[in-house]
Amino acid sequence: SPFSASNCDMNDNFRNYDNAVDILYTKLASNNKVIEKWKKERICNKKINFIGTMKTYCDAVGIDTEALGEKTIHVTGTKGKGSTCAFSESILRKYNLKTGLFTSPHLITPNERIRINGKPINNDRFNKYFWHCFDRLNTYLKTE
Repeated sequence: SPFSASNCDMNDNFRNYDNAVDILYTKLASNNKVIEKWKKERICNKKINFIGTMKTYCDAVGIDTEALGEKTIHVTGTKGKGSTCAFSESILRKYNLKTGLFTSPHLITPNERIRINGKPINNDRFNKYFWHCFDRLNTYLKTE
């Protein structure tokens, strides 16, 4: 597992933004790898519960999907997701609603992917939540 401690020196000095980004790029599966795995599983007629899988990982990192309720817009498809999300977020902000936006891929830094009220999160916030998710998923995968 890319989350195993053997893949990373886990002392506090290691838990910085640069190492978080390095692990994101080099140790964790990219979207393409995950999609290829799912394609192969579909070819073998394996049923894949995408929503269930997403909920399981959200639970593992402490996101209460039930509490999100009707406050969430999840855009899927093959074309135009980024534009649709950007337009939707812009409209919601014009009505003074608090927004959070996740898009992928990024152009320069992973922080661009995660925006709160139209502004990318800073390195400290990215680092804090990256390691939070990393640790929670590591714990979950050890018990799986």
